Amino acid sequence: MEEAVDLASQLPLMIKGVYYDGWTLRDKPEKFKKEEFARRVHAQFEFDDNVNPAEVIRAVLRVMYRHMGEGEIRDVKFNMPKEIQEWFPEEIAPKG
Repeated sequence: MEEAVDLASQLPLMIKGVYYDGWTLRDKPEKFKKEEFARRVHAQFEFDDNVNPAEVIRAVLRVMYRHMGEGEIRDVKFNMPKEIQEWFPEEIAPKG
């Protein structure tokens, strides 16, 4: 939960409004499997056959990476289920 609020604090005001729209405080955040997460993204596009939800997710993550930096996006990534972490750009792969 703290990571979600930390992420939001770095968003531009207009995007912050979209981010928080419909958000409710819960004891535990909902966690989705990869397929359900993609389905929910696709639902936002009314299940348009021309929209690939995985591409949309990757594009949003690339934009976030460019504007927010590696440290914050790395924190977000490692708070996600492993299968969703696969969508994150290679630039934020663990350094080793």
